[in-house]
Amino acid sequence: MNLDNELQKLKKDKTAKWFTGGKYRFSMKLVLGVDNRKKTFVKNFILYSILLSTLYLIFFLLIAFFSMPKFHLMMQQTRPAEISFFDKHNKPLLAINYLFGDGVLYKDTPEYFWKGLIAIEDRKFFEHNGIYFRGIIRAVLFNLTSKGRFQGGSTISQQLAKNLFLTRKQTITRKVQELMLTIWIERTFSKEQILNLYLSRVSLVKGLYGFHAASKDLFQKPLTDISISDSAILISMLKAPTRYNPSINEKIAMQRRDLILKIMLDRNIITNEEFNTAKNTKYVKPIKDSSVRYFTDWVKDELEFLVPQMYRGQDLYVYTTIDQELQKRATIKNREIIKNAIANGKEATQSAILMTDEYGGIQIMIGGVDYASSQFNRTILAKRQPGSLFKPVVYATAFEYGWTPDSLLIDEPISIDGWEPENYNNKYKGEITLQRAFESSINTIPIRLGIIVSIQEIYKTVGKLKLGPLNTHNLSIVLGTSETTIFDLSESFSIFNNDEGTTGKFYGVRFIENGDREVIYQKKDESGHKVFSTTTLENMRSLFAGVISSPYGTAYKARNGPFWGGKTGTSQGYRDAWFLGFGDDFNIIVWVGNDNNSSMKKVTGSSIPLDIATAVAEDR
Repeated sequence: MNLDNELQKLKKDKTAKWFTGGKYRFSMKLVLGVDNRKKTFVKNFILYSILLSTLYLIFFLLIAFFSMPKFHLMMQQTRPAEISFFDKHNKPLLAINYLFGDGVLYKDTPEYFWKGLIAIEDRKFFEHNGIYFRGIIRAVLFNLTSKGRFQGGSTISQQLAKNLFLTRKQTITRKVQELMLTIWIERTFSKEQILNLYLSRVSLVKGLYGFHAASKDLFQKPLTDISISDSAILISMLKAPTRYNPSINEKIAMQRRDLILKIMLDRNIITNEEFNTAKNTKYVKPIKDSSVRYFTDWVKDELEFLVPQMYRGQDLYVYTTIDQELQKRATIKNREIIKNAIANGKEATQSAILMTDEYGGIQIMIGGVDYASSQFNRTILAKRQPGSLFKPVVYATAFEYGWTPDSLLIDEPISIDGWEPENYNNKYKGEITLQRAFESSINTIPIRLGIIVSIQEIYKTVGKLKLGPLNTHNLSIVLGTSETTIFDLSESFSIFNNDEGTTGKFYGVRFIENGDREVIYQKKDESGHKVFSTTTLENMRSLFAGVISSPYGTAYKARNGPFWGGKTGTSQGYRDAWFLGFGDDFNIIVWVGNDNNSSMKKVTGSSIPLDIATAVAEDR
């Protein structure tokens, strides 16, 4: 193009406006022509940018969609098999791997609870389609204008999507997935179903899911029975579960509870009177008795032998023999007596209790003073010297060879190859009956019996009673120097407290159901074998009865108590103290000592162990 010719044409154009610009002067029309080309470029740039952004958004949404959990697996929570234990009265005892609370329908809960929950978390829950944009915008504006305070805009459906399927990572991808899942949830489930799912999946207490599980943990009551104050506490914890947990931060939790109560009042969910009552209600932290864990830990190990291979890894419902209330009361009494013993300088820091019914069903198993401090189950695992509590083995062996409770022996000092065992008080009675010697727990008489009937015969009796294996292979065994467990000792001697005089096995499980509530194990009546003659059994029962009823008996102070017979035991150096008691329909054994095997301050079987056994048995 000839620029000079173009300029000449423009000069004749009276409407043209001129600019001075160096060698040439340019017309506005020429400038406008260039500007149009720029507009075309910008327009194309915008169109291509929109197209690319749209493609990128589609690509991003596809990635977000395909990285979500598979829909057909979403409702299947991956978790370990749940084992639920029940006591002898079929009441819930404990659940292991109890991650999810029982399914509770929202309409079965108090109206003030679920209405309060919706009022706080999602006022338009029954009106919106899962995503409440006005609420989201309001929350964003609040968060931008307020200092240090935060307001959430997620609906209950969005929270369910997050809790049920997604991680808590704060990323754009996760937020987009949350919105997708929210739409899917709203289209798949009814509002009632969504609310029921939400109640069972939200996590309020560490390690547990669902309001029902939280209610059982915090208030020791089901969600269906919670009060207005309880409801406000649970609702308040949604904001920050740990911070507003009343068992952790009671003061802060109560302040938050009161705020929730005020909102419930303002929205006519509760009355003024109910508000004042709830606000003045104090939170009582439940006393959690963990001592039952000694028992459930043992039963859990036993399941390996009781549950068929095909059912392992499934949910199990285990119905046990334990008396839950009796166990709790026994735990309290045990702790009180040991605490007093420590205060009185007895230097006895541990104890263990095992009580069974007449059939061998375990009613109480307390493996230590405090499970929280020590999970070591002394009834099962601790090997201790039984001391004089071993003597029934010696006397029963002698009775099998024709000796009787009226047979006479001489109680006097004895020396065997340099071993000179003494009586407890270093006093000797001279000629004495076996009955009196047993009642008074004299040491020299069972030693003489051991020599007469032979140590080999005593070992045979140990084998018949299934008390072994023993780690002592000399005459000192008759004084209980060979270690055994509390469980084995009690189980073996229970033969003296059943009508048939036959061996039996202690057990803790009555029956087991699988997840479909089908019985997969049932305790069967097992007839044991008879170890002793009827005469021997009668003689032994006479000895045990005399320990309680005779003025010479080491447990005479319990003569008006719940036992018809029993036996005390004390090991060398006061390291172990025992009491074995027989009632008309129960057996009980109590051990007291120290885990480090140190000596106590003259604690014998007739002192602390007898006191514990009496207190527990009288409370049956």
